[in-house]
Amino acid sequence: MSKRKPTPVSQSLDMTAARWRCVTDYGSCVGCDPSPVAESATAWNLRLPRIEDNAANKIGYVLCPHTAPIAAAHLEGRFSLSAMLGTQFADAKTPSDGVTPATFRFIIMGGLDSTSMADPDKRYWSNPESLALEGISNNGEWLMSAALAISNWSNVNGQRDAAKFAALLKAPQFIGITFGAGGDFGHGIVTVGGYAHLTADDWSNVNGQRDAAKFAALLAAPQFIGITFGAGGDFGHGIVCAGGYATLRAEGIQLV
Repeated sequence: MSKRKPTPVSQSLDMTAARWRCVTDYGSCVGCDPSPVAESATAWNLRLPRIEDNAANKIGYVLCPHTAPIAAAHLEGRFSLSAMLGTQFADAKTPSDGVTPATFRFIIMGGLDSTSMADPDKRYWSNPESLALEGISNNGEWLMSAALAISNWSNVNGQRDAAKFAALLKAPQFIGITFGAGGDFGHGIVTVGGYAHLTADDWSNVNGQRDAAKFAALLAAPQFIGITFGAGGDFGHGIVCAGGYATLRAEGIQLV
């Protein structure tokens, strides 16, 4: 995960399920529902297509229109994946190889028309930031987070052009996720042997801000107090023990 950098800009993304769509243009999605299903005002659920239902099935691009300039420091979202026992996730191009991990990642696009699709700098993916479907299946909620800096994004050709990326952030057309495997970030994946649903919740830009009024409002109406574990600028992304076991003892936590 990349460190978060303070910024004076706060933006939220529209998580209304009907605003999102599985893109059928250019054969990106086959056998998918037209849009995800709403779970709440900030969460949606997406059925992943199964190869046994149709050999041509796959899911590639899932997008939401977003034309406001992107001026925040970070793009992140929370995801969970529920799958039938024995379900596998495969590259749609070679579903039987069983080798290349199926993943999904963020994408920012400058258009879906043929001219935009022919321009390698109209599509930038979070790279290396992605989530492996096999790794998160039936394994809780996962945070995918990518700093909006050129070092964390690459275009269709795997290039990182700071000026072109800055231009895309100023005039985007879509934000979303794409599914792929290996070096093919958006060529699509399928499930094999079972059904699976991906849930996305509360996409936002995280800014490391200090707002006295909002902090005072939080102190006036809190819901939880606790501790979080992280590293560097990522205060709550979690830590692990390596090479041994450890126990943290807490005592006498109080407001004084």
